[in-house]
Amino acid sequence: IKGVGEGVAHAMIQERVENGNYSHLFEFAERVKPHGINRSVLEALVKAGALDSVDKNRKKLLDVVDGAMSFADSAKRNRLAGQDSLFGGEPEDGPNYPSLPELEPLSRSELLAQEKEVMGIYVSDHPLRGYERAIQLSATHTCASVAELEEGTTVRLAGVIAGIRTAISKQSGKRWATVILEDFTGQVTLTA
Repeated sequence: IKGVGEGVAHAMIQERVENGNYSHLFEFAERVKPHGINRSVLEALVKAGALDSVDKNRKKLLDVVDGAMSFADSAKRNRLAGQDSLFGGEPEDGPNYPSLPELEPLSRSELLAQEKEVMGIYVSDHPLRGYERAIQLSATHTCASVAELEEGTTVRLAGVIAGIRTAISKQSGKRWATVILEDFTGQVTLTA
């Protein structure tokens, strides 16, 4: 996951092994904050789906990332000052974390875009899922098979555009573009 260092990842796992599963985003932030987690790391973990066991609604979790980090900072300050609670400990039924807001979940395309952003791949699904038949009927080749073809071979590909970069030729002054096309088999870079 982009932005999540190996040390932080190991610390999160070790903390879970030693003290049990995480049940709330604020609890996760509080327990892992001493190991170097920050706002951007927490946000990347949510976008990647690493905290789906806490709540599958990633929009809810993303909405309270700042609050969770503030809570963790406050809990750390209180521990250092020896002020766990007014009565000298946690309630018998455990800590009382704030309720998460009720929000509509991310759309499928938003969810996939966030996974791609932080991991470079789609994990929970693929944006082309549901279009397999149309792709099969439209394309003569897959992205993966293009590398094996002789130069100059005519192909018809179907997929999703994963990236575009435009530029202006210094020699001719004409605009050109590099397009990354992706299907279920991989990616291919096209120049137009």
